[in-house]
Amino acid sequence: MFDSIGRKKAACEICAMCGKRLKSTDTWLINAKKYCGQCRQQIWDEQAALMTQKTDERILMLIKGQRYLVHHHDEEEYSYLGESGMCIEILNDTGSSSLFIDRDDEYTVSFEYHHCHYSFGDGEQISRMMETIDGILHNTICAVSIGSRGDNGQFVWSGSCFLPSETAREANTIKDLFPQSVLRQLANSRCTEILFQFWDGSLNKSTPVSSMR
Repeated sequence: MFDSIGRKKAACEICAMCGKRLKSTDTWLINAKKYCGQCRQQIWDEQAALMTQKTDERILMLIKGQRYLVHHHDEEEYSYLGESGMCIEILNDTGSSSLFIDRDDEYTVSFEYHHCHYSFGDGEQISRMMETIDGILHNTICAVSIGSRGDNGQFVWSGSCFLPSETAREANTIKDLFPQSVLRQLANSRCTEILFQFWDGSLNKSTPVSSMR
């Protein structure tokens, strides 16, 4: 192809999916192929959906044999979830709380007073999430929370973390238990009690803060 004065025209680059002409300001390279922004988003969405499906399947395989419920956003208590989100509630009959695994714009694992967030697209984070879920269910990971008791006797949470059970048992001071982020959060709080909470509620215990200084 030539222009009106005989110069050879540069070949137009087109999107590998939809065939539309690519703009220099909206061209995306994926696996050595070029796509427009709209098709790039579709590819990313499809890849994310596939990864999420595989992760959901891994979770269900991991908790096989446990009693669980699946909740969606149309339940009042779970209205915080998006339309495609869900919450897996693993039921506990031992005196501890259920274990909750939310899947919305990320995964969130919640047990007792603590929760952790895990990104969909980060394989290392997803692996850590699986280890955390498995560890909680087998009592090799516990939730450690620090706080005080209100006038009604209810525990008032101030900070928390997940810890390997062995680490929690061997800790001698608060610094042995909590990361710096939690310790900074506790700087001006008057906490009196530390809870160690396991999937098997018979292992739960409470320790005065004064004994961990």
